[in-house]
Formats: sequence, C-alpha cells, structure tokens
Amino acid sequence: MSLQGGRLPAEATRFFGRSDEIAAIRGAVGRSRLVTLTGPGGVGKTRLAIHVARALDSAFPDGVFLVPLSGLRDDRLLPGTVAAALGLAGEAVPAGEAGLLPRVSGKRMLLILDTCEHLLDECAAFADRLLRGADGPRLIVTSRQALDVPGEVVYPIMPLAVPGDGGDALALFTDRVQAVMPGFRVTNANRAQVVMLCRGLDGIPLAIELAAVRIRTVGLAEMLTRLGDRLRLLGGTGGQGPGRHQTLRAMIGWSYELCSPAERLLWARLSVFAGEFGLEAAEQVCAGDGLASETLVDTLVGLVDKSIVTRVDSEVGARYRLLDTIREFGAELLADSTPYPRRHRDYFLALARAFGAAYYGGDQAGEVRRLSADHANLRLALEGFLDDGNDSADQARAGLEMATALWGFWATTSQLGEGRYWLGRMLDQVPDARGDKAICAWLGGLFMDGQLGKDDIVRMLTHLRAAVAASGDEASLAWTDGYLTLASALRGDPVGNAAAYAGVLERFTRLGDSRGLVTSSLCKAIVHLLHKELVAAIAECDQVLRRLPEGECWLRGWALWWRGFASWRAGDAATAAECYRAGVRLRRSTGCECMMGVAPFLDGMAWLAAAEGDYGRVARLQGAADGIWASAVSIPRLGMSLLNRQDELARQRARAALGQPEFERLHAAGALADPPEVLRFALAAPGPLSPARRSLTPRRSWPGRRRGRPRARNHLPPARGTC
Repeated sequence: MSLQGGRLPAEATRFFGRSDEIAAIRGAVGRSRLVTLTGPGGVGKTRLAIHVARALDSAFPDGVFLVPLSGLRDDRLLPGTVAAALGLAGEAVPAGEAGLLPRVSGKRMLLILDTCEHLLDECAAFADRLLRGADGPRLIVTSRQALDVPGEVVYPIMPLAVPGDGGDALALFTDRVQAVMPGFRVTNANRAQVVMLCRGLDGIPLAIELAAVRIRTVGLAEMLTRLGDRLRLLGGTGGQGPGRHQTLRAMIGWSYELCSPAERLLWARLSVFAGEFGLEAAEQVCAGDGLASETLVDTLVGLVDKSIVTRVDSEVGARYRLLDTIREFGAELLADSTPYPRRHRDYFLALARAFGAAYYGGDQAGEVRRLSADHANLRLALEGFLDDGNDSADQARAGLEMATALWGFWATTSQLGEGRYWLGRMLDQVPDARGDKAICAWLGGLFMDGQLGKDDIVRMLTHLRAAVAASGDEASLAWTDGYLTLASALRGDPVGNAAAYAGVLERFTRLGDSRGLVTSSLCKAIVHLLHKELVAAIAECDQVLRRLPEGECWLRGWALWWRGFASWRAGDAATAAECYRAGVRLRRSTGCECMMGVAPFLDGMAWLAAAEGDYGRVARLQGAADGIWASAVSIPRLGMSLLNRQDELARQRARAALGQPEFERLHAAGALADPPEVLRFALAAPGPLSPARRSLTPRRSWPGRRRGRPRARNHLPPARGTC
C-alpha cells in the first residue's frame, strides 16, 4: 500500500458502516493535531484511517499522505521513510527531522503513520517533535498501543457490533462470501447461523473475512462446530482485550489447519519478507525442504484464494504481501534455526549485485523502478548483515558490498541520506581496509556532496588512501584517487587537475573497468571546466555521451548538463540551451524518479533566460530549482562557487527588473508547481506556471517554522462499528 504524491490507495473491496466512528474521528482530527486509532490486529484500523483521510481530502490542500511502517525494522530510518512518502526522499538520515520540519511547517496536510506498535518509542518521539516544531500538519496514527504524546486523542477501534439481525458484520460477511461464491444469499433459513458465526468471531473484520473465504469449502454448520470447539479450547470469546486477540488467533489458526501441508510451509516461510515481494523472490527463498519449486506457484495461488496472501498489482507486475497479523502468525511457526531469513538476505544481496551490474545498461529507469518495489526487503536484508550474532568478516564484507552495489539506487531516487546511512554502518563492520571499503568510502563521499562540505570528504579520502595503497587493490586505488582528485579540484587545491585524472583514466582503461572509465571521464570534464579549459571539457563530455549505452539516464543527464554549461561559458548559448532541453526530455522520457537530477537543468535554463532578459521565466525556474535542491541536499549545486555565482547573478538581475514582490510571487509559483508542470514549462515557450493545490512534492517552497502548543491528551470513548 505504498503512496506517492498524496494519492491514497484504491479500495479493492467495499467499505461497510462505521458511520459513528468516521464522524467522531473526523471531528477529532478537526480539534486535535494527533489522533491515534488503537485496537488489536485485524480490527480494521488501517482501512478506517484511509477511509477517513479520503473523506477529509478537501480539507488538506497540501496533501494527504500514507506512511506505511509495517515493513520498517530500523527506527533510525523513520524520518527518511516519512520524507520519502512526502516526496522528500533526499532528507538526511538519521537526523531527518532537521531538514523535514521546516519544510512541512505551516502546511495544511494530513499524515497517516500506519502500524506504529513495533516502533512505538520512535514514532512517539517523532510525532512529538513534529507537533512542537512544525505548525500545520496533522497526524492520524494506527497502533495497537497509544503513543502517549501530549495533545494525543486516543480512539479505540472496537470490533463490529453483531445485533440480532447481524448488522454490518453480516453485511461484511455476505459481501466477502459473494466475491468467491456469487450465488450465496442470506435467507431466513441460514441467517441465524451467519449471525451466530459473526458473533462467535467477536465481530473482528479480519476474522470474518477469513471465515467468508472458508465457506466455499466448508458449510456453515461445520464451520460453526469446528470454530466453536477451537474457541472453547482457547478459553471462549467473551470479554475484552486478550479474549479478542484469542478469537482472531483462533480464526487464523483454524485457517492454518485448513491449509494443505505445502501451504502451511509456504505461509511460514513467506513471513521472512517485509512488505511486498515478487514471485521470483518467493520461489528462490521459500522452495525446497518439503516444498517443491515446480509446485510453489500453485501453492501460492492457494494461499491467495484463501485470503492468506494478498495479491497487489503494481507498475512492475504482480506482487504479494501478508497482512501483519497473518505474517506474525507465520513467523511464530518458523523456528529460529531455519535458513530462510539467511536465504532472504542472500537473495537480496544477489539482487543488489545484479542491479549494480545492470545499472549502466539500457533499461536503467526500469531497473530502478523494479528495485524500488523491494525497498523494504532491501532494508531488512541490509539489517541482516548487521545482526549482533553475525561476526563473520566475510559476512560483514558482503553487507558492505550490498550497500555499495545499491549506490545507483540511492542516487537516482534522491535517497542520498539513506545511502550514506547504510554505507556508514557497513563501514563500521568491516575489520580491515580492503579495497571494497575504499569503494564504499568513495561512494560515501559522493553522497556527502549534498550533505557535507568538501573539506570533510578530502580528509576522509586522504586518510583512507594510504591503507588502500597498502592493500594492493589497484581498482579501489583508482576509484579513491579519482574522487580525491575531483574533491580537491572542487576545493581549489592545485593537485586536483586534469593531468592527475589522466592517470586515473589510464588505470581504468588498463583494468577494463568501463564503469570507472566513463565515471572518471565525466569527473575529468568537471576538472577541466574548473580550470577554464572549456574545449577540453566539451570534448570529454562528448566522449562520455558516446560511451554510455542508450537507456542510461543518470550519467548521461549529468554529461548533458556539464556539456551545456561548458558550451555556455564558451559563448555558445544555443548549444547550451539544446543540452539543457535534452537533459529535461531525458528525465521526463525515462521515468527516472530523481527530480534532483532536473534541478541543475532548471538552473541553467534560468541563467540563459536572464541573459535574454526574460526575468519572469528566471523567477519561475529558480523557484522550481530551489524547491528541488532544498528537498534533496543540504548544499545545492554541489557547493561549487562557480555555479552559485551564476545563480546569484541571475537572481539579482531578475529581482531588480521585476521588483521584490513580483519576483517572490513568480518564484513561489515555480516552487509550488508539480513535477510534470515544471518539466512542461521548462521545455515550452515562456508561460505562467500555476501552483499545485493538492499535492506536496520536492519542489515546494517552504515557509519559516512556527511553533504551536500541544493540546492536553484526551481519550474518546470506544465505539463499535464496521470496517
């Protein structure tokens, strides 16, 4: 149930009742900035929160956002996860609030933090900091336990009432049965049995839905008998709290008993996944040891038919997931000594390796989209390499390799902060300074471009180089020297020159490392440009563009940017304009998810517009670019004084020509525009940009922070209703 740009997930099935709860929660959201829906698993908290949020959509012009947390295991990634759901994926991690709070302050927006109980302390701390540090945003939280934060309104979500006529519980049961048995009807002959069944299930929506699927193979009378025995064995269905948990557990346990042996095995093994997973992953991780690979697909289909596994259709094809309560049940059945968590980790290590090898290929955007679907599983696998019980040096190095192989994913999706976080943690686990550590440090420096200054990077790489040289790993030494040369050039050191880069290129050529060769060639172009060697910079960029395969969009985009900038500095504005337009078209056509890659092109177009006297266009383009840079990095334009001077010059000229109020108005229009509109405006003839009203995306401008007072904590009375 992922969310991008404020779109709430579509309702796959009908929503029943809960009118009283909906009205009460809507009122609570209007009065309080934090409303927490509590209740046992399977009671319908998530579904209700989304339904209420959809009803409140018009009240939040800056967007309604779902932040699913069930697949998140490392609480230090919470700020980055929230930022990603808001379209601010580049925020630093773990101290993401520092960049996040000013950007959401004053925004009329609603966030749903869904499934917080396993991250209760961190979610509570995050909610408290958000309420105190950013006036405007409101929160709906779903959790089995309240956050206990000042100002929190707690609304217990109770199971469905089951009156004499069955009420909404009967309606839910009937609807779900008819989905698998279209001819099913509730009649005078069977109504009493259906009501008795819903009552025996304590009106818990998930239990009712599981029971509805069973009707296809088990009659009502037999179901009542079997379920009744099961519930009596567990201590009955009366009472609150633990008794209701027993009821749901009984229903899930009975569903487990009705599964075939193969389905039971697969259910337990699938519990090692976080969030969604693909068919290939299920086959590779779960097959074997009593579960034949050739029948796994049929077994998975059986679990889907029984509503144990949910099928999710996405842009990358069919995906599958277990509801949290069902996953927990499966995990309890999986012995601690089983190999499946390790197989999960190794599968995603292999996936990361394959991604790293294919990243420079002809389907870069597709590779990124497919990997994005497994983001939660990538995190879980990386965490697996950091378990306290894992002290193998080879295993630690494998984790470092995985984090390094994913560098293109972190960069292309603007998740620089998370990439640096994993790289840093993995570096701490590697006991020596072998070559893979050097590559990781090189990439860590790359990510720091947008987070820290060049002095920090130069110090880090200088300290590392001696150890790398002693290791004898020539490839890693070439990578380290290449980035150290570029970082030195950016800092203005004389050692950062094109001659030094020529030696790096020669080493990559001799090693047959095409990736190192093309990356270093682009870095050499930047060094040429910094030394005002414009003809050489243009030639180097052209070399990069010839070497890259069609379909590669990340390095090609940067090569087009530097080619355009060098051409402009050489007096060829027409070529610069075409390079910038080609870069924007590339980002739009390939579907790359990184709007940060668009920001430099908008900068360049603004500078060209300033030279042409089109100052309204300057203000709009700079507004859009400023919003993107602010959301993705701490230091825009790579911290290069050359680029910052050009940007400030264009800004001053536009402000002087338009006047401060008009400049700010047009700048805000650019900052508030949606990405598609920004891209259209950049490629089209000059025209007005209208601000977006219904979504929050990385290019927004953000007002200064205002502080608000937390309200006293309240509890709303429990109510009964339907899912």
